[in-house]
Amino acid sequence: MEIVAVNQISPDQVILWSWGFITINVTIIYTWLVMAILVGGSLLITRNLSTDINTSRWQHFLEVIISTIPRSDYFHYPRRNQGNDQEGSR
Repeated sequence: MEIVAVNQISPDQVILWSWGFITINVTIIYTWLVMAILVGGSLLITRNLSTDINTSRWQHFLEVIISTIPRSDYFHYPRRNQGNDQEGSR
């Protein structure tokens, strides 16, 4: 591994393993590490959730957190022809 100045360090420049055209750098390792932490955390948090009326305090807390997250308009597409079209109704 080559020594680089501190102001020129990028995770893409730090190569951990290379074989032919396949190269593994620190960016790939960090990405997979974050994905593993997210998947492991979600499995750990949701392992004992139930659909019964009697839920645990932890599940109630999670449901309160999820229900207070505002709905994003990103996935809500505008409806077409809501009766305001100029061609008249079909």
